[in-house]
Amino acid sequence: SSSKWRNRQTHQLEGLAPVRAWGFKSPLRHHVCLIILGVTMVMGWHVSVYRQQNNPAERASFESPSAERLAVWQGSLGAIDWLIELARTGEVVDLGGNGYPLRFTAKCGVIREVVLQGPPLANEVWLHDPGDIIDHSVWKGKTHIEHELLQSTDDDDWVIIEAWDES
Repeated sequence: SSSKWRNRQTHQLEGLAPVRAWGFKSPLRHHVCLIILGVTMVMGWHVSVYRQQNNPAERASFESPSAERLAVWQGSLGAIDWLIELARTGEVVDLGGNGYPLRFTAKCGVIREVVLQGPPLANEVWLHDPGDIIDHSVWKGKTHIEHELLQSTDDDDWVIIEAWDES
């Protein structure tokens, strides 16, 4: 029974595998890196912003197809906190998902400046696990923003933001 793993006095789980998390001065910059039983796992988000393929004047749904990619970056666990906060205020719409991906939509004017200034907690050069199979024809390996395309997108056009869990 799972109750035997919980210390009833401290309400803490017991018998867990040792985990080491790098702090703020991580050699991997601000990306969280866990080492569990000698296996390194990169943890964070792979985020892309797209124009909508169909009517950009209408709010996107989870199923809305995407068109040109406006920006792509990899970031730490907190890299999508700004989107979640904007969703709380109603400026971004959380379309749901389970991390494979999470999808959001927003009017381009709401997110443009944040992305152009450099997305929060984005890794300049992306991290990956040693065992990852990487298709270099599609994997950028660094933050990439289509400045002209992003700036030419109308403020009122709804864009799609996808966040893929990299844990």
